[in-house]
Amino acid sequence: RQTPPCLINILNHNLEVSLKVAIALLKLASGESMRMIGEMFGIFDSIVSKVVRRFLKSLITYEKTT
Repeated sequence: RQTPPCLINILNHNLEVSLKVAIALLKLASGESMRMIGEMFGIFDSIVSKVVRRFLKSLITYEKTT
């Protein structure tokens, strides 16, 4: 499938930090599928997965350094 032009920046992960946090927290708090979260934000489920993974990795790194 061809990527819509409006999603090019999203695929390059040029998301605002606040949006990444919102995506990760919504996924973790709601238990909704990656696909459903992606639809809510207009992004692919694979991007949701990467955002959540990076968010959790950042939390673990922060916890280890404090």
